[in-house]
Amino acid sequence: MALKAILRRLAGGPKPGEEALVVVLPDAAAARAAGGLLARLAGGAYRLDIVAALPDAALAVALPAAGTLPRLLTRVPRIPPMVPVRAALAGLRARAMVVAGAPGTLPASLRRLVAGARRRGLPVFAVDPAGLAQGSGEVVALSATAAEAMPRANADLDELARHFVRSAGIERGQGPLLDALAGRLQRGLATRGMRRLLGRFCARIETAGALAERLGRPGTILCLGNGPTSEDPALAALPRDALFRVNHQWKARGFLARPDMIFAGVKRSMRAAGRIPLGVATPRKERALLAARLVEFWHGPITYAVVEEIAGPVLPAVQGPLRPTTGAYMIAAAVALRPRRIVIAGMDMFSHPSGAYPGGGAAENAYTPSHDHETDVAFIRGCLASYEGEIATLSPAFADLARGVPGARFRLVGIEACAAPA
Repeated sequence: MALKAILRRLAGGPKPGEEALVVVLPDAAAARAAGGLLARLAGGAYRLDIVAALPDAALAVALPAAGTLPRLLTRVPRIPPMVPVRAALAGLRARAMVVAGAPGTLPASLRRLVAGARRRGLPVFAVDPAGLAQGSGEVVALSATAAEAMPRANADLDELARHFVRSAGIERGQGPLLDALAGRLQRGLATRGMRRLLGRFCARIETAGALAERLGRPGTILCLGNGPTSEDPALAALPRDALFRVNHQWKARGFLARPDMIFAGVKRSMRAAGRIPLGVATPRKERALLAARLVEFWHGPITYAVVEEIAGPVLPAVQGPLRPTTGAYMIAAAVALRPRRIVIAGMDMFSHPSGAYPGGGAAENAYTPSHDHETDVAFIRGCLASYEGEIATLSPAFADLARGVPGARFRLVGIEACAAPA
């Protein structure tokens, strides 16, 4: 509770309900100029809060959209000189930042906030307020990650909003030093000698065959996403040889909470996995895992696989800047193991009438900025196209997805067919 109070004070208010894009507004003129951009950012169909960071709470009245957009929050960060800026960024749940104006002209507290975001590897952009007021704007990338999501010159407000939102989904690093160390460790683990040296502390599963062997060559794999159907009581009695889960939100609820493998997309889940084998989607996620464990070694040895490597032959090309969800990569890994049957629940594609997660809750039933429905569907269908066993699912949305696989060679069966082992 004390930590929450400290973060709230540093961030100038409660932690946002979702991860946030922070728009830094140094004065009333910048706040008025950014009104159109803020309206587009806070009115889109994505799961992201928009935080207007102000030097004074009185400036909130200058926001044309003030009070009309639930996703738009106003905060006045106060960061004393001896306090790490990363604490304020955590209190804001910052994933990307847009500065309306030149960073050097900002008030001290906001200037520290921007500098801290750049050091943390967040995408940070500067936009000319005069251009925003005219419906477009020249954008300058203030960090290396921002350069990955730069809009074209003279982009209009709609395009600017799309690029800024997508930038919030870029995987941020742990800082230059840790990222460099993690990169060296990653390259070392690609060599046989280093794998032998570090095997007790960091074991990397190199192939689908090696993973299948570790899991006992499962004939039936139960794959659970985090949607409402992941906690259907019928799942508890289904025969299975291996249980795959995504991230860690399910741990506190205790239902089917002893997986054989966890597929983790965020560092909190990588930490929460403990010694359970991990699946990470890409080499970039592998570096994030290694960097996190370098500073939090007390979580114990890790065993992990990179899905892009073990499932390479079944993966379709990803089109566009968005990436498939961790649940989609879990399905890819299951297909790569070639079990006779895959049972899928909780992959509800953010379309279940009960909400995003079991028990409802406040989380918006929508994709986060890193992902979208079209990218996920295309990727999963591409993976399923090479599968030749049985698929059973409790998710109507996933069943519709599976029926749309062109020339499918698998058999879609009812859950009642799974009462006996495959």
